[in-house]
Amino acid sequence: MKHRFLFADADMFFVSVELAMQPTMRGLPVVVGGSSGRGVITAASYEARKFGIHAGMSGYRAHQLCPNGIFLKGNYRAYSSYSDRMFAIFRQFSPDVHVRSIDEGFAEISSCLSLFGGEEQLALQLKDSIFEQLGITVSIGIASTITLAKICLEDGKPDGLTIVPEGGQRDYLKELPIGRIPGIGPKTKLYFTKKGILHIGDLYRYTTKEELTRQVGSYGHSLWNLLQGVSTYNEASVHERKSISNENTFYEALTDRNAIEKEVMRLSEKVGFRLRKQGLKAKTIAVKIRYQNFTTITRRTTVQKYVEMDKEIFQEAWRLLQKELRSPVRLIGIGLSSFMDNEDLFSSLYEKDRKLHKAVDFVREKYGRKTIFHAR
Repeated sequence: MKHRFLFADADMFFVSVELAMQPTMRGLPVVVGGSSGRGVITAASYEARKFGIHAGMSGYRAHQLCPNGIFLKGNYRAYSSYSDRMFAIFRQFSPDVHVRSIDEGFAEISSCLSLFGGEEQLALQLKDSIFEQLGITVSIGIASTITLAKICLEDGKPDGLTIVPEGGQRDYLKELPIGRIPGIGPKTKLYFTKKGILHIGDLYRYTTKEELTRQVGSYGHSLWNLLQGVSTYNEASVHERKSISNENTFYEALTDRNAIEKEVMRLSEKVGFRLRKQGLKAKTIAVKIRYQNFTTITRRTTVQKYVEMDKEIFQEAWRLLQKELRSPVRLIGIGLSSFMDNEDLFSSLYEKDRKLHKAVDFVREKYGRKTIFHAR
């Protein structure tokens, strides 16, 4: 079966939600984050970006660049609600939707094109439905692979639609700079530049997968699939992957902070082991905590980059839990979700860490988890 994928990304999502709730701010330089001049900027409207404001900038610097900007604290409950509603609409157009983060996701659409009259009609109806019901715009890319669909949607931002026809990936990719491939940062871009690879089309000089892999290392396999329009998507296995979690109820409630931290690390190792064994990476990390009085709370975060290492999982989980340590703890749980296959374009950027975890996982699987573990 030949797959076709639709990748959707909400334009300046946090700001768009704020504008949907307060339309009088449209056309103004609106910034989410840094409202007190402290902290960092989470999102900026296109009007604010004209002043040089961007996500990750300090609030202090953003106020200097645009003193008259509208700086908002942020309403993350509203953002989460809008995200849920957006993907609920998404699922009306395809039964096979996968959420990558709070503002982006993809769907396999080949099985439902006849219902909408084709790819373009489906995409336009989806965009219209989201705008009419939520007041926000999305940019969409459609292609034969998930990665290519994500790449091409950037050409239509904001509120655009870009379609790469089946078999058209070479003509589309050949003039694009190598940095357009998701996962390529400055260091990786330099790595390719030193090899004389400035555009994605330069990779077509390698005529076999083996030759490409010899030249660029373990990137080669995934790059070859991108260049040739080969999808490795496994519909059945993706549907099985909902979440990975472990929790522990204590015979005696924990009060010692060090003991709690040790348990968070232990659970991080367990879910991390299961994650890697299934060949996955995760973007959403959730924690669960139950107190002596049986009050139970959950917290979750969606990180910018997919995680696969125990330490990465522990750091996010411990950050969430530390804010909630108020009384003796009866239960702690850690869960992972929002998965993607670990055979990603640039998983080898962390090859040394991955080899270490692979060796540790092998020892644990053969001799038991308690044979090797992280020190605090």
